[in-house]
Amino acid sequence: MFKNAIESYSGYIQVQNKDFWEEQIVDNSFPFDSELNKEILNDKNVIATVPRFESFALASSGPQTKGVLVMGIDPKKENYLSKVEDKLVRYRLTPEAVKELKAETFHADPEQYIDAYGDNVIWMSVHYRNKELAKQFGALWEHRIKMWYTYINNPEAIKLIEWMTEQDVDRVQEHMQEEEHMTNIYKDIIDVRRKQLSIQRSEANIKASMNSVRSR
Repeated sequence: MFKNAIESYSGYIQVQNKDFWEEQIVDNSFPFDSELNKEILNDKNVIATVPRFESFALASSGPQTKGVLVMGIDPKKENYLSKVEDKLVRYRLTPEAVKELKAETFHADPEQYIDAYGDNVIWMSVHYRNKELAKQFGALWEHRIKMWYTYINNPEAIKLIEWMTEQDVDRVQEHMQEEEHMTNIYKDIIDVRRKQLSIQRSEANIKASMNSVRSR
């Protein structure tokens, strides 16, 4: 019985954020990247990794409301473990269906799309010439709305603040202080970015004033 449960759902080992077991919420999840995947697969006893995003929600239909498990999966990798293709009753996960899903736009309105990502994400304006540098520090590209982003708990987020708004600089600073990661060097970096943003605001105000004078 245990073997069946392990090999059909849970897997032999689960890798989680250190805080997830005590408080199983979305904020205590973490991004699964290629480096982590490679490190795990270096163990000769590991056959495959199956990334998942799990959460709980309330599903309602008329007067009925029940708790449900919401799970995000990689369809191809999930077949190593739970054979998800065989469990779909009404819909079949064909290659054509996957292709259509990938081609879909999550939201026609980028602002709604950004909101759907939640408060754990920081969106950034990264110039094309800086994209490789940003990627080194954990920046990710969302091709559907053509924007860069990172996670607030990214240890390298401080190195990406030159592409953040003042509001997001504040969020990074607050997070680092909460985690007790703030150092004098990081404070100096944040101060420099605040000065840059202040200069940009002043330049924008001057430009707006000049345009206003010209239009009169």
